[in-house]
Amino acid sequence: MLTFYLSLWFLWLVRMFFITVLIGIFLSAGVTFFIYAKEGFAPLDSDVMAALFDIFTFWFALLVNLALLVALFINMKHFFNRCYGGFTLRLLSCPKSTESHIIEEIGYGDLRVLWRKYLLFIVYHTGAFVLVGTLIAYMAHGSASLFAWFNITFLYLFIGLAGLFSLFVLANFSKNVRIEKC
Repeated sequence: MLTFYLSLWFLWLVRMFFITVLIGIFLSAGVTFFIYAKEGFAPLDSDVMAALFDIFTFWFALLVNLALLVALFINMKHFFNRCYGGFTLRLLSCPKSTESHIIEEIGYGDLRVLWRKYLLFIVYHTGAFVLVGTLIAYMAHGSASLFAWFNITFLYLFIGLAGLFSLFVLANFSKNVRIEKC
C-alpha cells in the first residue's frame, strides 16, 4: 500500500510541476504578447528583447501561482482508474444513495465537490507544515528571525508534502473514493 501512495504522489508531483510551468509560460507569453502588441510592435532589438523578457519573467512569477490552482484541478482527474503499485482509486457516483456506482469516464464536472475537499486538505496540511517550520525556526533562532526562513521554495515544498498527506486522507476518509486492487 505504501508503494501505491508513493507512486501516486510522485507522479502527481511531476505532473503538477509540468502542468504548472506550462500554464504559467502560456499565460505569461500571452500577457507579454498583449503588452507588446499594445505598444505597437516595436522593432525587435536588444533593448526591446530585454524589456519583453523582463515583462515575461514578472508575469510568470505572478501567474505561476494561479496556474498551480488550475493544475491542482486538472491533475486530479489522473488519480482515478489508473493502476499505481497494484491498486487503483475509483470515483463513486453518489455515495449517499445505496445504488452508487463507479464512474469509468471521469469528467471535470464529476470532480468539483471532491476537488474542494482535496484543496482544503492541502491548505490545512500546508498550514500545519508552516506552523511546524515556524516553531522550529523559533526554537533554533529565537523571535528575531521568525519568518526569515520562509520563502516560495519552502511553500512549494510544503504544498508537495501536503499533497502526499492529502492523498492519504482523500483515499481513506472520503466516501466518494474507493481503493481497489488492479
